[in-house]
Amino acid sequence: MKKTLFLLTIALAFAFLGCQKEGVYNPSKKLKRIYVMYNTKKALSQEWIWNKNQLNKIEYFYLNTGNLYYSSTFSYDGDKISKIQDSDGYYTTFKYKGNQYDKVEYYNAKSELRIALYFTYTKNKITSIEGQFYSTGKSTIDNYNAGFLTTIIPELRLSEEDIQQFRGGGGVSIRQWNFEYIGNNVSRLEIKEDAKITTHNYEKYDKNLNPFFQTIEVINTSLNLILSKNNVLEQTTRTQDGNTAIHEFTYVYDGQAPTEVQRRTNSAGNVTIYNTYYEYVK
Repeated sequence: MKKTLFLLTIALAFAFLGCQKEGVYNPSKKLKRIYVMYNTKKALSQEWIWNKNQLNKIEYFYLNTGNLYYSSTFSYDGDKISKIQDSDGYYTTFKYKGNQYDKVEYYNAKSELRIALYFTYTKNKITSIEGQFYSTGKSTIDNYNAGFLTTIIPELRLSEEDIQQFRGGGGVSIRQWNFEYIGNNVSRLEIKEDAKITTHNYEKYDKNLNPFFQTIEVINTSLNLILSKNNVLEQTTRTQDGNTAIHEFTYVYDGQAPTEVQRRTNSAGNVTIYNTYYEYVK
């Protein structure tokens, strides 16, 4: 199940503060391993491999067996990321205009363009992203919404209309992400897909450091968690048809760095709990 929408997370993750170059990631606390609770057991999900101050590779593992799923290797032009090459042949390229993104493109193993992202900036912050999803007529679109990332980040899922369009082998599906901020944290995310609108409001943050701020990959609930400097405590998701989900987050810290986060989601009285654990390079 290819994580086709992984590049969106990558692109957003590098792109928050204008005072820092887009595509540059060198945190003081470097992630080493990420675990999740799977079938009542703590399972390794990712391992991050560093070359001094640059992230060299991320390895992804099957939660049920612990075997390697696939890996992503990062290339740089100076200190900026230029390409991410996946072990299954898929790859992402990054183009810049000065210190800001110009375009981010994602290709399949046949070098067919699958996704292109275009960015709008306001006062050096990304305030909107347009995603163009291309069909090649031989798409593996049925796996889009089955991927691990889209399971954890429901905002990335494609609609049934999009899936039918891809199955039909033609056209481009457009999705728009609009962001609002309070200080260094995202306060609102609006997702527009044709006539459908979904909103995510982030009501409260703590004052500790978010380990995914300006990073590369995330296993959490929302895109704000890679765009916000602090850790979200409360989030409300509303869909156009009136459905509402309340998300509450609790953390365990080592200093200011979280080592464990629990997300509790209440949607129409149905409660789900998801636990994630972080280890850092010592």
